[in-house]
Amino acid sequence: ISRRIGALIRFWEKHMRTPTRYGFISTLLAWFALSPMTQAGGPYVIHTVSPCRVVDTRTADPQLSTFSGDRLAPGETVPFFVTGALITGQGGEADCGVPATATGVFVNVTAVRPLGSAPSGYLTVYPYGGTQPTASTINYMSDATAVANGVLVPLCDPAAATCDYDLNVYTNTNLAVHLVVDVTGYLTE
Repeated sequence: ISRRIGALIRFWEKHMRTPTRYGFISTLLAWFALSPMTQAGGPYVIHTVSPCRVVDTRTADPQLSTFSGDRLAPGETVPFFVTGALITGQGGEADCGVPATATGVFVNVTAVRPLGSAPSGYLTVYPYGGTQPTASTINYMSDATAVANGVLVPLCDPAAATCDYDLNVYTNTNLAVHLVVDVTGYLTE
């Protein structure tokens, strides 16, 4: 398996140089890690999609978005969609192919051009209607142009909450930051 992973990563880096390649790598590694479970009749099925933008606050329509302005404000928790056609108002593409039945998504989360007085900050991505975890999804410095991290995030669970959105993003410290989220895959039961 490690040879296959190495060969696929080398192929990707040689032929597919895009900002979301690390999202692809995290999706690939999760697929290899979870595939024995799905082959054995496990509870989840992994679906990959071509990297697709679901959030970009630099191009989002303020009248169709849930965040307060140009960048995510310090201390703000903002809900977003990753399923359906409502992602266009968030700066995303028309439809990334993630169905409403998805239970989790593989995403590449990017903090872009932080602005403010604090030396560093972080973002936490978690399911809408869920409890905010204490762990961060991505950490960034105030002088960073862009910092990205690939992560698997559960989506809002209709059995536990009213799912008006799919996930929340919390930004910490006194740094306002642009947010870019690209989906690279999803889970279904």
